[in-house]
Amino acid sequence: IGHLPIARQFHVLGILLVAFLVLVALVMALDVRTAAQAAGATATATEMQMLSQRLSSSSTLALQGRPVAFEAVKDSRERFKADLDALQRGGTIKGVTLEAVQDDSAHVLLQGIKTRWDRMDGSVEQLLENQQRLIDVAKGSGRVAQGSKQLVEMSQRGAEQGARPREGEY
Repeated sequence: IGHLPIARQFHVLGILLVAFLVLVALVMALDVRTAAQAAGATATATEMQMLSQRLSSSSTLALQGRPVAFEAVKDSRERFKADLDALQRGGTIKGVTLEAVQDDSAHVLLQGIKTRWDRMDGSVEQLLENQQRLIDVAKGSGRVAQGSKQLVEMSQRGAEQGARPREGEY
C-alpha cells in the first residue's frame, strides 16, 4: 500500500484495524462461550456425582420407611436424569446452554453412565412404587419395638416379684 497516497493508506489501515478488532471480538466471544460451556459441563458432572451420593443415602433411609427420604430420592432422580440428558444431547442447566457431546471418548463415557443409570433407575422406580408399603412396615416395626420394650419391662417386674420371698412361706 506504499504506492498509494497517505490519505488512502490511512483509510486502508483504518479498515484493516476495524476488521482485526471485529475478528478479536469474535474470537473472545467464542472463547467466553467455550469456557462457559466447559464450566457448565464440569459443574453438571460434579452435581451428578453429588446427586448419586445423595440418591444412595436417601434410598437407604427410604428403605427404612422414612417419608422425607422419598422426596429426596425423587428430587435426586429427576435432577440426575436432567443433567445426564443435558450432557448427552445438549440443553440448558442453571442458565448455561450445553451443546451435545462431540468428543468420542466423552460420548462413550456418558453412554456407560447412561447404561448404569438405566439399571439403577429401575430399582429407584420400584422403591418409589413401594413407598407406602415401606412406610407402613416402618410404622409396624416401631409398634412391635414399642410392644417388645413393654413386654421386657413387664417380664422384669414379674421376675422381681417372683424373686422376693413371700411373707407366708417362712
